[in-house]
Amino acid sequence: MKLSKGALVKAIELVTYLNEREAASIDELTSEFEVSARTVRLHIQRTNEMLEGLAHISYARKQGGYVLSVINEEGFSEWLDRMHRFGDLDGSASDKRVTYLINDLLMRDDWVTVASMAQVLYVSPQSISKDLKAVEAKLGEYDLALEKRPRYGVRVRGSELNRRLCLASIATEGVIGSNPFGDETVPQVVKTIAGCIERALEEHPVYMSMLAFQNLVVHLMVAFYRIKEDCLILLDDETLDRIRLTPEFAAARSVAKQLDGAFGIALPESEVAYIAIHLAGKKSIIPEESAAADASSAEGAHAGAEGSHDGARGAAPHDARGVIIPDEVWNVVTEMLDRVWELFHFDFRDDLELRMNLARHIVPLVTRLRFNMSIDNPLLSDIKTRFPLAFAMALDAADVLGRHYGTTLSQAETGYIALAFALALDRLREEGPRRSVVVVCASGLGTSRLLEHAIRRQFGDRIDKVVPCDALHVEAMDFTGFDYIFTTVPLEGEFPIPVQEIHSFLNEVDVRQINELLRASADMGAGAGLFDPAWFDPHLDAETPHEAICGLAELMVERAGAPAELVELALERESAASTAFGSGLALPHPIRALPGPTKVCAGIPNRPIRWGDKDVELVLLVAIGDDGRNALDWFFSRMAELLSHEERVKRIVDDRSFEVMMREIAHGEERN
Repeated sequence: MKLSKGALVKAIELVTYLNEREAASIDELTSEFEVSARTVRLHIQRTNEMLEGLAHISYARKQGGYVLSVINEEGFSEWLDRMHRFGDLDGSASDKRVTYLINDLLMRDDWVTVASMAQVLYVSPQSISKDLKAVEAKLGEYDLALEKRPRYGVRVRGSELNRRLCLASIATEGVIGSNPFGDETVPQVVKTIAGCIERALEEHPVYMSMLAFQNLVVHLMVAFYRIKEDCLILLDDETLDRIRLTPEFAAARSVAKQLDGAFGIALPESEVAYIAIHLAGKKSIIPEESAAADASSAEGAHAGAEGSHDGARGAAPHDARGVIIPDEVWNVVTEMLDRVWELFHFDFRDDLELRMNLARHIVPLVTRLRFNMSIDNPLLSDIKTRFPLAFAMALDAADVLGRHYGTTLSQAETGYIALAFALALDRLREEGPRRSVVVVCASGLGTSRLLEHAIRRQFGDRIDKVVPCDALHVEAMDFTGFDYIFTTVPLEGEFPIPVQEIHSFLNEVDVRQINELLRASADMGAGAGLFDPAWFDPHLDAETPHEAICGLAELMVERAGAPAELVELALERESAASTAFGSGLALPHPIRALPGPTKVCAGIPNRPIRWGDKDVELVLLVAIGDDGRNALDWFFSRMAELLSHEERVKRIVDDRSFEVMMREIAHGEERN
């Protein structure tokens, strides 16, 4: 049967829509395709004729709608493949069309009609019109606009620089694989560009992570195809003069020379400056450098700072890698650490390693902000889940940074800052108090000494003093200054410090039990007083984040004696960035610490609350106090456990009791 192109388009749309869901009612179909019920039924009839022997669309009373039933899997799959070559109309059809449209519109300067785009993608003009709304939103992130004119169609309006940044962002998300530039040699072009950069950087060392290097390759690949279309970067003289003075400009000249040799394209100075901008914006990214805990890197930072400033809060140093830290950046880092101290009472103000990590990251970050360059962060979800305290600190530090430079940092950028704080928090925990123990044995001094040696070898970073004692004399011993008794024989009577039975030769069980004891002692009492049944609302009447924060803050003021300003301070903090962390959990808190101890008010909304881009079912308002870091560290370590186990949040929400909530929060501690 021969069908018109229009009928074919409708058939593809209909099959794609039904293939993505179990069933669709007639109302859903009329709404989706913006046609009458009669027209929908006509399309179904024609589509069934086209699909004869392959699949069939029929009304299923049980499902309450129309269902696509496949008869011949192989034949149906081949039919879909033939259709998908135009519009990638599978799974995420609309998203893929949007990606195609963004690339197509950015790579052309002329007008294009909605009808012609619909014809190329084998969809209806109505579908293209819907897709263009998403296109406009993406373009808007790069100060680009979609210009529309009757009878002419649409085209992109904006600078060449912003066009490239948007194209590179799309390419980084995986579009290269779909060949957005219509060139079969894309893989070879990418390989050649990577080689050019590598050779150039051998002459002009610019330190960058592998992620940053790959990102730079993508940007230069986009530049290559735009230059081929005679679309060049235009920079004002002031910007160009400033870039010429940077060390990256010399490296960029070398890259340009390599590209000219490989492709026969002589780049004008503005394009060389464009390369320099990207070299400056991508030369230092925290995850692969600092998160890898490269000891030589840390030592280099300290060495580079020595003699160039007096103390961590002094003048800005030179990084050992050659990165010059401007005074402005050094001062911003100081403000960031002051904010973290003011709010969380974690004192990183004299942590030189953290200062250097933040400063090294901010130097290229300023370039990215100035030129609206985006950055990918594949670790973001893991960072928010594994390091909630560090991410909370980073959000507030990023607010300081954003205010200083007149912008708002992306979640990706904030995630990298969080990694720097996560490393600093780990160092703080490693520097925790060392314990003193008495080792009791019944087999003589020799066995005691062997056991002492084993304990020091296994727990040396957490044990200060180990003193052997004969079992016969243990009751007469003065335990002042000691934290534990480790004994190989049962002891009778009462002792002023905890007693842990172990074997003469430490086994795996002994090691685990001692670890648990040391960890418990570090957390001992940290969580006490944080929660109270009086500060728990199992049926929080709130439909928005604003209502939830107000409700819980007012409860804290009324029942926990919190200052009245808690309400406004928590709302002010939320306005800076969302405190929804995922797994149905939100952790709002005030923008600065309050007098008194830290307290947590918990609420379970009657219905999930849309909180930014997440649905929240459990809200824990943290009234951060000035009582030091222990309680807060304990609380956020428990939150990291919750975020990693969504099923535990669900159990809290389903039960809606204070007892179950506390059991699930403490569960991670018991398990460790």
